[in-house]
Amino acid sequence: EILDPTRSAIRIDPSKVSLQVTNAFGLGRAEPEIVGLMEGKVTRSLKRLDAAEEKVVDEFQSLQVPQDDDDGEGGEGKTDGGEKFWEPKLSKLEQQYMAQAMERQKNNITSVQRCWGKEFKGDAFLAKPSTIIFKDFVVGQRYKQVVEVTNVSLTFNQFKLLPLDEAVRDFFEIKFQPPGRMSAGVTCTITIWFVPKLNEDIYSEFPILAKTGRIAFPLQCTTRKTVLTILPQDSHGAPLVDFGKVLRGEFG
Repeated sequence: EILDPTRSAIRIDPSKVSLQVTNAFGLGRAEPEIVGLMEGKVTRSLKRLDAAEEKVVDEFQSLQVPQDDDDGEGGEGKTDGGEKFWEPKLSKLEQQYMAQAMERQKNNITSVQRCWGKEFKGDAFLAKPSTIIFKDFVVGQRYKQVVEVTNVSLTFNQFKLLPLDEAVRDFFEIKFQPPGRMSAGVTCTITIWFVPKLNEDIYSEFPILAKTGRIAFPLQCTTRKTVLTILPQDSHGAPLVDFGKVLRGEFG
């Protein structure tokens, strides 16, 4: 019986379409002609696999970045840990397009908010408390404050946290879950942990970036201080020091 496993041959030719062997082939008792045909079939399959593998290797090598480009044509190289990386050398037109694209991206970070023909001006988010204060701190202790941030703009808005000043960022730990787009009047919370390491006052800001612009909330951390109060005082609250009756030339 002649077989056509692919069902695509118009003319069924047993020498090309299929080879039906008997059970003697698997037991080592097949005729030499059958064994030769099967060996030829396996050899052709291996050759096709080798050719396909060589083709894939050639394509992969053609996609690799040239490592030794000393003449500098078509790109520039940078060395990082002994390895040289290729970078494309942009033309003047490409550099101009790149600069324009970066400028468009920078301008799209913030935008003017308009709602029903009215333009919003001012800070889009307000903090409660308005000034973040850690008062009378002691070095080595840990302080916590929860700040409520409310969207006071005309419509949807969103914000993200900006890095603190490098001089003070190591003293603070911030826990914040981004709420995404916030409707007008919606409030979210920011938890700020303060771990003082120096006995010095800190006057900085807590910055955020909203869709309508950058906002900075005052951040103050003050040490314990001694306040002197002198009694009695006059009617204006100025301290009075009474030495009693003294004579000129004498010391009280």
